[in-house]
Amino acid sequence: MIAGIDPSYAKPIAIALWKDKLIATFKFDAELNHSVVDALVKIFKSVEKVYIEDQYFSQNADTLKKLSRCTGELIGICKMVHTEYELVAPATWQSRAGLYGKRPKDLTDYKWKKLKNSMLIKAAAKVSNSDPVDEDEASAIMIAYVMSVKKCK
Repeated sequence: MIAGIDPSYAKPIAIALWKDKLIATFKFDAELNHSVVDALVKIFKSVEKVYIEDQYFSQNADTLKKLSRCTGELIGICKMVHTEYELVAPATWQSRAGLYGKRPKDLTDYKWKKLKNSMLIKAAAKVSNSDPVDEDEASAIMIAYVMSVKKCK
């Protein structure tokens, strides 16, 4: 079994467990208090590998710093419980899932983001036979699916 994680700093961290199919999804407060860390330790001990969406810089350095701290804490928990982990670039998992592309010129950034989120949620629902509640949960599902089923690196 593997875990796919969409880290966050302002919204809950989304985690999907996958073994030939979606096993479970979880949301945890991005403030990693003791109870959240305890829950993550249990999850990370139960999986072979954790795939964490890597961070990238686009415009806001403060956002990048906050997301990187969250990712670092997740990596630290993986190391603490001796679970293998891998950072996955958003472009990697999105392109392997058929969800990566440039914004069409006739769409605003806002409309493009809404369209991409809709496509993401539909793709996650299709591969998992579930109803993801938002793009964070859908991202975690697709990361786990792509890294498990598609065997990409």
